[in-house]
Amino acid sequence: MLRFAMRRIPIHRPKRHRASDSDSGRPGRAVANDASSGRPCVAAELLGPRAGFTDRAGRAVAVIALLLGLLSTSGCSDPAIPSRPVDELSRTLRALRRRGVHVQEVVEPRLSDRPCWLARVFAEHFDRNDRLDDDLLQLLAKVPQLIVEIRFPEASDAAVVELADRVPLLGLAAEATKITARSLRTLGRVRSLRLLKVDDTGLPAAAFVHLRNLEQMRMLYASHTGLDDSVAAWLKRWRDLRALKLAFTPITDAGVRSLAELPRLEFLGLRGTRITNASVPALLRLKRLRYLDVRETGLTREAIDELELYLEHCRVVSDIDTATVRRNDAGGDPFRLGNEGTHQKPLDTNAPPEQ
Repeated sequence: MLRFAMRRIPIHRPKRHRASDSDSGRPGRAVANDASSGRPCVAAELLGPRAGFTDRAGRAVAVIALLLGLLSTSGCSDPAIPSRPVDELSRTLRALRRRGVHVQEVVEPRLSDRPCWLARVFAEHFDRNDRLDDDLLQLLAKVPQLIVEIRFPEASDAAVVELADRVPLLGLAAEATKITARSLRTLGRVRSLRLLKVDDTGLPAAAFVHLRNLEQMRMLYASHTGLDDSVAAWLKRWRDLRALKLAFTPITDAGVRSLAELPRLEFLGLRGTRITNASVPALLRLKRLRYLDVRETGLTREAIDELELYLEHCRVVSDIDTATVRRNDAGGDPFRLGNEGTHQKPLDTNAPPEQ
């Protein structure tokens, strides 16, 4: 029955005729015609038995491949279709690298869920007035999620003010520079700022007041500055703060009690501060702590043991003998970008030059 039914199904077959010299170039050659236009069917020539396509499924696949090839060829030759757009970010990064700026991709979950870019500028990028080149500022402004690190000890407020005004900063590292309260006053208006490193600048406590409204801050490094308990009293408003480095500052037990109200604090550096055993109850309230540095403080061994006992997921760094590896020792320096929980991907130095 099935064989009989298949005989009854009409199958369209292209008409065949004897092509003339003008049609085929050779008299007497049989050519298949398109039923609608009467023109020779190219697919029939290319996909016939001579091409090895004897079954219908194989011919259908080959027809689709042929059509796709024709479409792609016509698209490439059409001048109205624009060429592939150039990656603007890659061009910008290559331009920065050629100017001597060190650029790295940084994955830092404490700052952002997206990859960030860390750009290091050096003394050669500053003019006689300690200002960055105008073209360099324009390039930096094109980089998203940007952290700028100033590696120039003579850098002053002029450079920081220009960066804050012209570049959408995610972070700024100006350690061991000559910045003053003027820089912090300008940075206090940068709502995108989440990281600030001002270690070894000697900034007074009054200078930090300009930052009090930056409640989106995630990381603050202020070692060897005048940051004291009065700053810690309003610093607790930064509910999203993850890392705080206050080594060798005048922080006392009162300041630690204020810092204990930071619900997301994970990394706390209190080395060389004036805290004592009275800070232990406040520190134990920081349940998310993963790293605590209390070297060169007034904490006794009993207080250290208590911290290690109840802060199970925290690495406590102290002056006590730590030769034995503890179960909660995370290792690494969490205050350094690219270390614990962070990966840095350098730019490809073999990338082709910008065209």
